[in-house]
Amino acid sequence: MGNRRSRLRYSNRTKVLLCYLAAFGLPVLWMLAGFFWGYPYKLAGSAPHIAETLLGLFPGQARLTAAASAAETPAGAAPELWRLALRQREEQWLLFWAAVWAAAWLLTLLLQLGWRLRHSKPCFAARNTRRAIRDYRLTQTVIWAVNLAGAAVLWLLGVQFVQGRTGWDYAIYFSPFLLNALAAVGCFRLAAPPVLSGKGAFFKRL
Repeated sequence: MGNRRSRLRYSNRTKVLLCYLAAFGLPVLWMLAGFFWGYPYKLAGSAPHIAETLLGLFPGQARLTAAASAAETPAGAAPELWRLALRQREEQWLLFWAAVWAAAWLLTLLLQLGWRLRHSKPCFAARNTRRAIRDYRLTQTVIWAVNLAGAAVLWLLGVQFVQGRTGWDYAIYFSPFLLNALAAVGCFRLAAPPVLSGKGAFFKRL
């Protein structure tokens, strides 16, 4: 019986790990698809001048000044200089997009793991479960707020300035934030600590 319990616990840990990998790996795959397939073949392909926008918010920053200058497209410039400036602008925009999303993804994962660590103690299981449900709802609200804030930053500082936007632009730019929050929901409900989860319980046992 001891060996059997050990195997069951190991199996559950494996399933929990796979749940986390699948849930939080999906937004990563979406971002990679956006980089290597969606942009610029499905997106509008007109990157906003993000360095100039950030320089307006944080004036005097040497790195932002250099980046904004490198992405300038002055009238009458040679075609090669024009292409180089546009390439710089595109790289800066993609880096900013990835940084904003990665910050939201990491905060989502840390908030979810923090909840899991706080509610993994085996004592007072019934009371701990009630607290875990309340804490889950609060934490998930914060997670939604974090990802909405990330999407708002992306819209206000960049996407609204993209010319010729289509449905693909909205889907590829903003869906990763939605997937972040949904990944947390899945891990809350399906990969909760064993002391909280069970068949027919609020938190399901994998």
